[in-house]
Amino acid sequence: MLLRPPPLLPFTALRLLSHPLKYARLVLRLLMDRRVPLHLKALLVGAVAYVLSPIDVAPEILIPLLGVADDVAVLLLAVHTLLTRAPRQVVEEHALAIARVGK
Repeated sequence: MLLRPPPLLPFTALRLLSHPLKYARLVLRLLMDRRVPLHLKALLVGAVAYVLSPIDVAPEILIPLLGVADDVAVLLLAVHTLLTRAPRQVVEEHALAIARVGK
């Protein structure tokens, strides 16, 4: 049975955007961890490739705000999926390590 991650609610997206450096460090640590499934890492790499790609669903030239919004939405969805589908204890372990360094 395929489990779905919880929906990406606006406050979740705001939380991700409110501490971008901490979440970036967490994502990088999860990408380097062998306990995180490869398909989750590939999803994030694909999202970054989509953002960097000149081919876009909503081009920035034609629809400036929507063009940027779809890139942000793709990245947020990929990060959200990584954080919710990766093994919980692995995510918590790395989050605690980042929190300890930040104090």
